[in-house]
Amino acid sequence: NNTWKDGDKRSMKVYLAGHMHSDWRNQVIDACAEGVEFLIPLPTPDRAENGAGDPSLYMVRDLALLRQADLIFALLDDIARGIGVAAEIGYAYGRGVPIILVNLAPQVHSFQFLEGLATRTYSTLEEAVKALRFATQSPRRYQ
Repeated sequence: NNTWKDGDKRSMKVYLAGHMHSDWRNQVIDACAEGVEFLIPLPTPDRAENGAGDPSLYMVRDLALLRQADLIFALLDDIARGIGVAAEIGYAYGRGVPIILVNLAPQVHSFQFLEGLATRTYSTLEEAVKALRFATQSPRRYQ
């Protein structure tokens, strides 16, 4: 149930999809108010050994996290153009989960397809974080 009322203690669960090569996730987390539970996929233990990680290990875990999410916040950029974030966006779209997409590389043609799956697309991280803060506020019941 995704209904919030005054006094509800339930946190909105936000899955952070995107590369792990910068601190963008920390920027998102630090900018958001309390009441948000972030679901963060982590590198697999074997990543240090071969650099990429075994997809069969992390996709099972990531899909379990995605099934818990109320909203997906996804980052696309030139740093990592992996298929993983595309799979996460497609999975969320198929489940009807809202997607806030940040596309920092609009010149990448395949990203335009992913924009079509997003609930809303932003061209800067700051704009998208502002939208996320708004989306994760607990609605108030007016009498």
